[in-house]
Amino acid sequence: PVNKNPNICLQRRVKSTDVTNPVDGSPWIYFSPEKALERKLVSNVVTILFIFFVMFVVFMIFQLKGIVNVPPYRQQFTIELGSLAIELGALVPTVFNAASIQIFTKVWKIVSLALNSFENHRTDTQFEDALIAKTFAFEFVNKYAACFYAAFFKKYFVEGDPCDVSSWNLSGFLSLPA
Repeated sequence: PVNKNPNICLQRRVKSTDVTNPVDGSPWIYFSPEKALERKLVSNVVTILFIFFVMFVVFMIFQLKGIVNVPPYRQQFTIELGSLAIELGALVPTVFNAASIQIFTKVWKIVSLALNSFENHRTDTQFEDALIAKTFAFEFVNKYAACFYAAFFKKYFVEGDPCDVSSWNLSGFLSLPA
């Protein structure tokens, strides 16, 4: 039976129990608060894990950018066309970063809808609010993680003039600052 109340989600997302509404006696879909809290916690943990994965990928892309600009590897990422030499050291990580942002965005759309359905929100408004919160948090990190890394963390991995690759000390590549 479909609920006539516009505040109740019309689509049953997960198993629930039909009970009588104590206010007006109409049919009501009940989902225990304990189960709802448990599902929201699982959903939040999955969201946080996705965010950390995005941050890890951005970190690895910056490490790749540092590696491909080191003199021994620089030649492998240079295309010579006669007297013209095109260095791809900055282009390759940039393309990887742009591609990862697009891929993560598409994957997150699917995952966030599945997580929200798993949470079994009582109303469409609650469903949409939770979806907006998850999407904003993930997309903010996904789109701006590279900017934050470059602004606040890159200095711990690259010493010297950032424009002069020969002055870089790359010994801190995989060690985090204390």
